[in-house]
Amino acid sequence: MKLFYTLICICSFFSFAFSQIPISVEAFDEQGNNPKHLTLRLRLTNNTPDTLYNVHVKYFLNYERGRFLNVSAYYMDKATKSIDTVGDYLAVNIKIPKLVPGVFPNSSGISLGMNYLDNGSFNKPENFSYPDANFFIETERITVYLDDVLYVGVEPGMLPDAEPISMVSGSELLLGPTRRVRFAWREVENAKSYRLTVLSARDSSVLIRKVTEKNRVDTALNEGAYLWRIESSEYAVGNGLWNRITDAVKSTWNRLTTFIGNTIVDEVPPLVTPRGARKDTYLLDVKWGEMALVREWDRPHLHHEHYDDEESYRCWAVGAQMLNHYYGGNIPR
Repeated sequence: MKLFYTLICICSFFSFAFSQIPISVEAFDEQGNNPKHLTLRLRLTNNTPDTLYNVHVKYFLNYERGRFLNVSAYYMDKATKSIDTVGDYLAVNIKIPKLVPGVFPNSSGISLGMNYLDNGSFNKPENFSYPDANFFIETERITVYLDDVLYVGVEPGMLPDAEPISMVSGSELLLGPTRRVRFAWREVENAKSYRLTVLSARDSSVLIRKVTEKNRVDTALNEGAYLWRIESSEYAVGNGLWNRITDAVKSTWNRLTTFIGNTIVDEVPPLVTPRGARKDTYLLDVKWGEMALVREWDRPHLHHEHYDDEESYRCWAVGAQMLNHYYGGNIPR
């Protein structure tokens, strides 16, 4: 019984430890009541058992053209600071060469004193990363990168990943002669652009990375297994924030397998058209809503060279015809 209890305690400990985010970020403003000065206290906690290298932290402020920001750093413990612009934002960067397990730099944190050279005021609540508190609070709006790959936190403009509609995760496609595949997804509220990323499922190498304002991308693929996802942003195509690379390990990916051939084998009752049969009538499904245009509800699908999940849908008239023929009728198309 004692051994059993000990095992439960050990399992509970590891469950708790690995349920934490790998790096937690805490911050507050020491001069919250002073509109002309922002003194950011910042500390990181490495919750993993490993020493992490090339850690990069970003604090985002609104970029006000013609104003110059001065940053004075204290208690950095070998970390360095810099300032650059990222899209519509000014970013204060902290680069930490080595982050050992535990709190960095200590319980008091780094101190970053900020002021504008024109001695003007900050609009603190409007700044994306501002921690509106007078004591340490956890925040996801101060981002952390490992080797320039986003590891922890939320960047300005980031929205939830778009939901696929043309190929749900686990789809298998038979490719046509041109090997063209259509990736399509549901629109995300407030999104102005999307990024499609396609990886090789074998080694996670990046095969396609494309930013678009549309909710579909047509591209050619070879036979094989792939992982893909659609990120969305409230910023337009061309914004510098799309230059970031997210952590592939922590992301949610859809799986796709493609084949090359001319037929689909499907077990179906006699006289019933296979699910993979080519469409020669208009398609309609009331659940499609705003995605009806992407689904091409008002056009035949004979021009499609691959078999996608739209091939499983037929309009009500065709459905009635299929049932009629199955039971011995002869209603024409």
